[in-house]
Amino acid sequence: MPENFISLKCQSCGGKLDVYEDMERFACGYCGSEMIVQRRGGTIALKLVQEAIKKVQIGTDQTAAELALGMPETPLKVATPA
Repeated sequence: MPENFISLKCQSCGGKLDVYEDMERFACGYCGSEMIVQRRGGTIALKLVQEAIKKVQIGTDQTAAELALGMPETPLKVATPA
């Protein structure tokens, strides 16, 4: 493992986690919660994988609902190049 790491706490159980610079995703050694390592502008944050999946699902549901509401009753004709 690389020598550079930062110590953070698990969002689920509060266990101490050593996050190394080459880690992108891992599971807590204490409770097993899966986390994604987010690096932005010199900061490091942990995000629970389940929370990330939930947000994607909400966005997908919203997009599907918007498409269903905006669908025309008659199909659109696709222009073919001349």
